[in-house]
Amino acid sequence: MKQYYRKKINDYVLSSTEDVEGRTPLIRLKIIEPTLKSYWYSRRKGMQQLLTGRGRGARRAVVVEDPAKLGHQYLPVCSKVQIQEAIDKFQAAYHVGVGGTLDPPTLELLSRPRCGNPDNLMEEDSDDVEQSSVWPPNIVSFLHRRRRSLVVPERGKTDGDTNEQTKHLESTSDDRQSEAGMVGTPLGGTANRYDPSTEPVPDQERLHRVALALREATRAKHPSVIQHEEWEPHPQEAPLRRRRWVQDLVDRIHSGEEDARLAALTPHILARTSKTPYTEEPQHSRRKRSAFTHLGQQFMESLITWRLVTSGYSSQLAVSVQRAALALAFRMWSEVIPKIFIEDNSSNNPNDANINIGFGRRSHLGCVTEFDGLGGELSHALRDARDAQIHMDDDEHFTLDSDHGTNLLKVAVHEIGHVLGLGHVLRNYSIMYAVYEKVLPNQGLELGWEDRKLVQRIYGRCVGKFSTVFDFLRWRADGSLSYNTYFFRGDHFWMYENKYNRTRFGDPLYIDTEWRGLPGDIDAYTHIFTSTRDSHLFFKGEHYYMIDPETRNVLPGFPRRIAHDFHGPRTAKKPHPKAIPSNLDAVYFDIRDENLYFFKGRKVYGYDIRNGTEGCCLPGYPRLIHNEFIRADEGSRNLPKKLDAVYYSYTDQTLYFFKERLFWELVTFHPRDTKRTNAVLGPFFVHDKWYDICDTDIDDYNAYRVNRKK
Repeated sequence: MKQYYRKKINDYVLSSTEDVEGRTPLIRLKIIEPTLKSYWYSRRKGMQQLLTGRGRGARRAVVVEDPAKLGHQYLPVCSKVQIQEAIDKFQAAYHVGVGGTLDPPTLELLSRPRCGNPDNLMEEDSDDVEQSSVWPPNIVSFLHRRRRSLVVPERGKTDGDTNEQTKHLESTSDDRQSEAGMVGTPLGGTANRYDPSTEPVPDQERLHRVALALREATRAKHPSVIQHEEWEPHPQEAPLRRRRWVQDLVDRIHSGEEDARLAALTPHILARTSKTPYTEEPQHSRRKRSAFTHLGQQFMESLITWRLVTSGYSSQLAVSVQRAALALAFRMWSEVIPKIFIEDNSSNNPNDANINIGFGRRSHLGCVTEFDGLGGELSHALRDARDAQIHMDDDEHFTLDSDHGTNLLKVAVHEIGHVLGLGHVLRNYSIMYAVYEKVLPNQGLELGWEDRKLVQRIYGRCVGKFSTVFDFLRWRADGSLSYNTYFFRGDHFWMYENKYNRTRFGDPLYIDTEWRGLPGDIDAYTHIFTSTRDSHLFFKGEHYYMIDPETRNVLPGFPRRIAHDFHGPRTAKKPHPKAIPSNLDAVYFDIRDENLYFFKGRKVYGYDIRNGTEGCCLPGYPRLIHNEFIRADEGSRNLPKKLDAVYYSYTDQTLYFFKERLFWELVTFHPRDTKRTNAVLGPFFVHDKWYDICDTDIDDYNAYRVNRKK
């Protein structure tokens, strides 16, 4: 009986085929019924007369279950006019076709593979829905209660118009968060949230205006300097790194190493998640979940677990490949929001994982909707109050690294976006575009700028302190100089692409993968760059390391003791002269006077490199930091003690000071200023200038060291 009613809902055809106002004949209700069907589904027996419009007192209507009211409602079958308006609305939203006719472009787009989630339920403003006659009033009221409002281009507007609307909404949202003292923090929860009462920050807009004026005044006093170019990675580097990451994970799954790592993480997962104990529902009370009841609801946990259910493996790809592809899909979202995703394959309770994923055909995994075979619906995401589910049609030809078939990674990234709270975006370059766009493996797959900003409106931006920050300058083959910006935290690092205001795709990486021989938790970095010296130094504890800029390997003979090579002149009266302390906070080489400056606690030590190992200390040093670097404006705060990093930016040609999630700028810095005018302004928020520097694993990545091959 269920199959009969489902078929009636899906394939019901209006008996009349007359034109409406001279337009195309009406087509099957399947154009718009999937959206209604996604929310409610008739399970009551004996409704054949209502479904077919026959019998005493019958009208064209269906009885559906309303999950919000735990009851049933009568929904009228859409009329000819409503179907025509649905076609108009589809064409307006997707900028396809003209005049409401089912022309070839419209039919082609309707027939393409796509996500099974509703198109416009999370895309339009409430006013647009309420004024639409396509939706019955009871549906409108239900959608109005639970919808998230994104941007939909109006009929006749271009993508450029939509971008301007999106930017306006984003700036408005950021302004509201700034005014509340929660700049760049999640809209819900307490993770990564600033408390203005304990960490007051001066007016950011005013500080930016003062900084701009002081920078321009400083540069007007001095001649310009040569601007080095930022080195850009090859376009193929990111896809290759993704492939290597997947292959490495597949190998670790085959060897059992990954499962051992996940098992070791189980105590951490249990401690970090807030899932309620699972109790099986009584058999008589169990019923199929309403497909999209809680889509749009955000996860409050900072650690989100996922699982590929054993009853839902795909028959087309090896299980290890499926797990690796899904892990990469979750990682791509973790690279842009302050959430960490980790696979949970050790528990037998179905309620332990936040997100369950499975493949199926036709009627599948107890879902209220059916897949339609090859083509058409590729997948859909479900969300109830307890967990989330992602279902994928196993009749599709899923592939991972091929020019053929459907790219599993792209489909997974899209559906994860849904369970995170995103709706469809009506721009075909977005990962949240409903219609599947083919992905060529050599072009790679990444989250675009708008995708990042939309998900960050829900979960906020990533914040955190760093071990050190620096620009790495090196020679090119043609004799020119180029640089990259690096952020180190723990035993991982990010390369930041200043030109695009983002981290390199696929980061963070382990330090020892690209900086052979360097330890984790680096204290400081500096680059001594003069006409006679070109030395890259890293400091950790009592030692320092010198590396080869070409190979980025630690040079033979290192590490060496700091106190042994950075001290004052030895005399008969002072056989043990003053030395630079160990466990430094930060170091920088000042190109204005070509001296080194070491930071420890409240003090800064000046060191003359021209005296070799006996350059400690310059006259008048050590000095208190706030005496060395004065405030440039009364609205600024003094530099704090125990800085995290001091970083000269070749992009901005200025000096930055980092402390926790804040930074200060030496706004009077100029490379040609031999008088060393040191006036600082701040603090500013790090995440307002350097975007999306996000952790992707638990804590300080210690978990990845479990059984990890050296």
